[in-house]
Amino acid sequence: MHEAKAKLTQIVDAAEKGETVIITKHGRQVVRLVPVGRTGGFYFGADDPDRALFGLDGPSVPVTDAVDDYALSLEVLGLSD
Repeated sequence: MHEAKAKLTQIVDAAEKGETVIITKHGRQVVRLVPVGRTGGFYFGADDPDRALFGLDGPSVPVTDAVDDYALSLEVLGLSD
């Protein structure tokens, strides 16, 4: 934490360039600094264990061809004749 205080300008510069900066205290992650340019929703870094919880690493079950079925999509949306 002391080092982060001393290098705050460099840390902010790195975040502005798109880097995710993690600050630790006694070896434990306490702060994640990300660029403000990311808008909306939640941000999950590649190493975040919650990615799988929210399905961000791809589907956990096989996706059938029916998902891409145009006629089925119209029927589900109530737009079929």
